[in-house]
Amino acid sequence: MLGRILADFNTAPDITQGPGGGAIQTFISYLAGLAVGFCVIAWVASGALVALGAFGDNYRAAALGKRVVVAAALGSFLVGAAGTLNKFVLHIGTVFN
Repeated sequence: MLGRILADFNTAPDITQGPGGGAIQTFISYLAGLAVGFCVIAWVASGALVALGAFGDNYRAAALGKRVVVAAALGSFLVGAAGTLNKFVLHIGTVFN
C-alpha cells in the first residue's frame, strides 16, 4: 500500500511557480551575499589575529586565527557550492524515484 502511494508521488521543484517565487529567489541570493561578506570579514579579522598573535608571542591567539581562516574558507566554499550540492542531492533523489 505504502509502496503504491510513494510510486505515484512525483516532485518537480521550481521556486518561480509559487506565489512570491521571484522574491524568495532574491532573498536567497541576498542571504548568500551576506554569508560571503561575513566570511570575508572573518578572513580579514583572523589574518589580523594570526599576525598579532605571532608578533606578540601569543601562540594561542595565532592558533585560533588559523582555525578561523580555515572555517571562513570552508564557509565560503559551502555558500558558493550550495546550489550545485542541492542539485546533486536532488538528482540522486530522482534516480530512486
